[in-house]
Amino acid sequence: MADLDMRFTPRIVIGSAVRLGTDTAEWGDRALIVADTVLERDAISLQEQLDALGVKAILFARDGLGCHSESLDEALSLARGSRARMVVSLGGEKVISLGRLVSALGSSSGFAADVLHSGYVEKQGLPVLEIPSTGRHSLLFRREAMIGDRSGSRSVLASLQPPASQTVILDSALTGRTPERITEFSAAVRLAAAIESFLSPRSTFLSEVQSRAAVEHAVTLIRRVRDEADHPDFRTAELDSLLLSAFAEGFTGVGPGRALAWAASWAAGFSRAAGYTVLLPWLLESPLYAGSARTGSLSRLLADEDEPASGSPAEDVRSLFGRLGLPGRLRELGADLGDLIPAAGWAASMAGADRADYGEAAFRDILEIAS
Repeated sequence: MADLDMRFTPRIVIGSAVRLGTDTAEWGDRALIVADTVLERDAISLQEQLDALGVKAILFARDGLGCHSESLDEALSLARGSRARMVVSLGGEKVISLGRLVSALGSSSGFAADVLHSGYVEKQGLPVLEIPSTGRHSLLFRREAMIGDRSGSRSVLASLQPPASQTVILDSALTGRTPERITEFSAAVRLAAAIESFLSPRSTFLSEVQSRAAVEHAVTLIRRVRDEADHPDFRTAELDSLLLSAFAEGFTGVGPGRALAWAASWAAGFSRAAGYTVLLPWLLESPLYAGSARTGSLSRLLADEDEPASGSPAEDVRSLFGRLGLPGRLRELGADLGDLIPAAGWAASMAGADRADYGEAAFRDILEIAS
């Protein structure tokens, strides 16, 4: 058997975010920290650590901070004005995407409008340290970031130059403060990502091994979350699940369900995690996945001793999500079909390179039936 030589980017640290390490200071003597205000106390702690390392850090914190054109341009102005040489992102997936794009554009003259127009950034960015605050980071091993227009008229999955980030710190003490409902949605999203990787047309032997393990791990945590979410061991297992699902998705790329959930959430203003949770069973019943040769194998992965395989992955997923009382229709998220229609085209532009049937009409059909 040939040698298997694997090199990972970014560097993954499973440990405390209160110990950044002296290697961070090697990136430069000025930093910009982007964070949601609910994590401002943690961000100030990071600011103090960087100061002790000789790095002058400026904090960009906003309520409900997301990666849209207005927040990106504001953060870029601050990064350039302060001559930041690194970016620290502390928060959920929207904040992580914002940090990546601030890094990618920070040393150039580009703005949000340029990324929304082209869908990519040509120049290599500033070093980025990412600290996720929840049990999900879908783009962990991808060189991409999500951005949308502030008006809600467009969303784009932008391609970045490698590396998208240098270091990611996974801190169970931080994710352990996540409210139980968000923890439940995070577990559901990790399962959805693992399932899409398992069924992906781009799947390889290695990605199948990873996605199979990711499915089984996510299913186990969904069955445990209601009783054990407050336990430290559960939070450690949550980070293991995050790594497995993100690693599998790193091989196969963003699936059609992920792309559609991102686009629909931007169009209608609901949570991406909630949208992905709703859409997954409907996607599994759609022509995009219903004919997959791996359907039987997936159903067995979703089963356990008490609940044998049903032969219908969509129903198995509904049963798992039903345990947590998660929504089953987009209208339960306050979404109106008329607002959702533009998302079909955006999703097709994100995922359409994989297969010809990942088109606008197919995505529109799924939005209609899931509403």
